[in-house]
Amino acid sequence: MANIRRFCGYQNGIDVSSEGRSGGLSMGWKSSCVVTLRSYSNRHIDVLIENDSDGKKWRCTGFYGAPEEQRRMESWNLIRRLNDLPNIPWLIIGDFNEILLAEEKRGGLPRNIRQMEDFRFMLEDCALTDIGFSGVWFTWEKGRTSVNNIRERKRGDLLNRLKRVCKGLDKWFRRIKRDKNFTIQDLEHKLERLNELHPNDEVLGDIIDTKLALNIELDKEELYWEQRARSNWLRNGDRNTSFFHRVASQRRRKNRISSLENDDGDVFTGEDEMGSVAKKYFEDLLASKGSSNCDRILHGVDKRITREMNMELTREFSNEEIFVAVKSMNPLKAAGEDGLGALFYQRFWHILGKDVSEFCISVLKGETSMATINHTHIVLIPKNNDPKNNLCIKKVAVDHHALDAHNPPKTDRMKSKLPQDTNWVAPSLPFVKINFDSHFKQEAFTAVSGVIIRDNNGHILGARSKMNCHIASSFAAEAQAAINGLQLALDLGFRYVILEGDSLSVIKKLKSEKDDFSEISALIWDAKQLSRAFSLCQFRFTPRDSNKVAHAMAQEWTSSSSEGIWIDGAPESIITLAAADRKQDVSS
Repeated sequence: MANIRRFCGYQNGIDVSSEGRSGGLSMGWKSSCVVTLRSYSNRHIDVLIENDSDGKKWRCTGFYGAPEEQRRMESWNLIRRLNDLPNIPWLIIGDFNEILLAEEKRGGLPRNIRQMEDFRFMLEDCALTDIGFSGVWFTWEKGRTSVNNIRERKRGDLLNRLKRVCKGLDKWFRRIKRDKNFTIQDLEHKLERLNELHPNDEVLGDIIDTKLALNIELDKEELYWEQRARSNWLRNGDRNTSFFHRVASQRRRKNRISSLENDDGDVFTGEDEMGSVAKKYFEDLLASKGSSNCDRILHGVDKRITREMNMELTREFSNEEIFVAVKSMNPLKAAGEDGLGALFYQRFWHILGKDVSEFCISVLKGETSMATINHTHIVLIPKNNDPKNNLCIKKVAVDHHALDAHNPPKTDRMKSKLPQDTNWVAPSLPFVKINFDSHFKQEAFTAVSGVIIRDNNGHILGARSKMNCHIASSFAAEAQAAINGLQLALDLGFRYVILEGDSLSVIKKLKSEKDDFSEISALIWDAKQLSRAFSLCQFRFTPRDSNKVAHAMAQEWTSSSSEGIWIDGAPESIITLAAADRKQDVSS
């Protein structure tokens, strides 16, 4: 190992000898820093580094995860034991022999979900964050043909500072924006050259790889312009990049504001001056003008909030309510004040969720001030082609997503107390309606599915509650509940069914004719396959309040057995709830 290290140009280093022809570790460095060895084994080398230039100290750990799956947990526990200096920046480099997400592997058998979860739990326990990558996405490959080719992205570099994420994303975007056109041109030229060669096995393999890479780049460009154009009706297979480019560019020219006029009629053209005009308008609009005695007005208003309702409105907020609020945000809308969109928080909730939830709940309790994040970007959007003053401009305020996350729980509670027509709507003949819902337990990665099947008179034809294990997310829990509902309807012999649930994402995916590449793609495929066994199967979305019976089936299942099935009936509490929930569909 020492000879290899010196050959690479590192005269200083620490080497761990190999065992026979396998294993062996080496960490090398140049003379511009002071390195102190803390510990080592056949799986790691841990050092403390002091920079000569500024004297700052940081940790670096070279790590090689156990290649055997049954010994992978030993590797994660080793990292947990090394996490003993929380106040010093810590960088881990090497090969973990594991992936975080299923989409980081292509080909071969699917990665075990629990295996990936154990890896993520270790990262969360040690406050470690993936700092990204540069170059080829897949860093490990096996198999020379398209049939047996397997690719994985192995994790190597982790750092426990979230702020590096923003900087890394910014650098990544700038680099991609600069290089994407050159990448597409290079791939197109390479494909032209390959098509001119004699088509042997090697050339055909290169053609397949080049086409795959070209399609990936074209998909990225198409999605970028689709999002910029705010056009979400792109048909599957279309290449409308130039159209979206024109739409986005035209909107940018149309939305340009060259001058603003204040209330006194003075015209301002500078960006800072126009910003001041807009800011003053908001300050005058939103500032309190004082209030007179409101008792006279309130005296004629009847009290509608009961003691029980008030107890529900004032009870402590939960982490689950914060998660539901974050999940309800549009993932691709404008980023918040921190520069990160809602998609970032949704995708990495298993890492950020605890801290975000604790902050939001602390704000809701009045224990923490929002001053550190209570900043708003004001976006001015013209109402006509030549806006002159504030009356011709629509204002959009973009807040920090933590503000967005802490407001919806209060709103949802108030909405739940407003009088609403939330009864279940019966199907028309010859259909029966399958309502499904799930209760996801994130800490155990399990979910209980609740299914209720009713006819046009609201009579219960069948019900099912089932405990599902190895469920990665609430989206997967809803998709699995849909599958359980379809399976029960098939077992009972129904031919015309309406599958109804309160997960808009799942219902949209089931309705879509496009291929799904999300984390629940396999479950969506299974549900679609089951739906084809019926003479006719329709998918419908319904609000949670209209899906309360299926929701209760999922919430109230406390039996020690993994599954409960009822034919022409349901638990007594469910029968009572369904009777009160019945409403004939007069529109069908």
